[in-house]
Amino acid sequence: MRSTSSVAGPSLTLFSGPTCSLCDTAKTMLKEIQTEIPFSLQTIDIHAPGQEQWKKRYVYDIPVLHLE
Repeated sequence: MRSTSSVAGPSLTLFSGPTCSLCDTAKTMLKEIQTEIPFSLQTIDIHAPGQEQWKKRYVYDIPVLHLE
C-alpha cells in the first residue's frame, strides 16, 4: 500500500507492515505532526507485492523512516 501527501517541505517515507502496532502508532503521530509542520509522507507496506527489497532489508526493523 502506498499513500502520499504532496506539500512543500521535507519528504518522509514510512516503511511499515499490515500487523505492526508500532507502525500504526508512527502513522498516527506523523499525521498529527503533519497538521502543524508541512512535509510529504509516503507509506510503503514492505509485505506488499513488489516491495521484496524493502522486506528483506527491514523485516525485523519496522517502522523505519527515510528522510529526503
